[in-house]
Amino acid sequence: SAQAGRSYRVTLWLYNTRSSGDFRLVMAYRTAGNTNWQTEKSSYTDCGRSWTELSQEFALPSGSAITDCVFRVESRLFQSVRDFYIDDVEINEYQPELRLDNALLSANHNPFGDLNAEGIYSIDCQGFDIVIENARIRATLLLKDPGPNSQVGPKPLDWESPAADLPALVVSRSATTAGDSLTLSLDGSAINETGLTGSLNPVGDPHADGSEDTDFDDVYPCRIHGAVLIDGGLAISGAQSFNEWLVVTGSASVTGSVELGTSRLLRRYPADWIPTENHSVMLGRGPIATGW
Repeated sequence: SAQAGRSYRVTLWLYNTRSSGDFRLVMAYRTAGNTNWQTEKSSYTDCGRSWTELSQEFALPSGSAITDCVFRVESRLFQSVRDFYIDDVEINEYQPELRLDNALLSANHNPFGDLNAEGIYSIDCQGFDIVIENARIRATLLLKDPGPNSQVGPKPLDWESPAADLPALVVSRSATTAGDSLTLSLDGSAINETGLTGSLNPVGDPHADGSEDTDFDDVYPCRIHGAVLIDGGLAISGAQSFNEWLVVTGSASVTGSVELGTSRLLRRYPADWIPTENHSVMLGRGPIATGW
């Protein structure tokens, strides 16, 4: 049965016994406590005396439970339609791709929702794939249950944590996505404001180099500055630049280049959750982060 907050792709083939006629796909549903039907509709497609494919993706709203859900074929109102036939009907649940790109995300800027004064943002992916690229991020991102094809990249990022003792990225998983991996695939190229929809260093939110302006011609290096803490697997490709710890609880593979810079955190006294004992880790040595 259809579930709230889920998306479905409907595909079928239609044969019209007339030479021409407009048809569309419709999803009608009712939620708990509501007797009225709500509808989502595709655009019309002209179908004639040949098999024509109709396909549409529908998303059910989250919140109230779905009590009834019907998918149907509908012709244009007042159109003279005789018989038509349908075949190969498929209704499949699909996972839309979440994207964080073409944006500045920080304590002062959040084009996706409310601001967080500390620059800490949580995204519950609910098993959907997420792609993070082509953006400047001065924030800590907490990704919960990202899907199996989630990745950071391949287009460049200028990413730094909002404070030296905060990570840049934390990935947490429940049993639902416990076997999935995240891919880091940044290509190492510089990120250029040209072609983006806004400035990456607007007045009031300067870049780490201190610059702030309203133009769209700044260029920044591709980097991730801040600890990266991954629950699950990690696959690294492309060209990655880190200056803090990379912690992975699952399997890790490296097929690209990795540049390790100077840690900002080790210039200060360690945070309470970081023991001073050193342990061997892949690609070098570093303190183990605990309690996350």
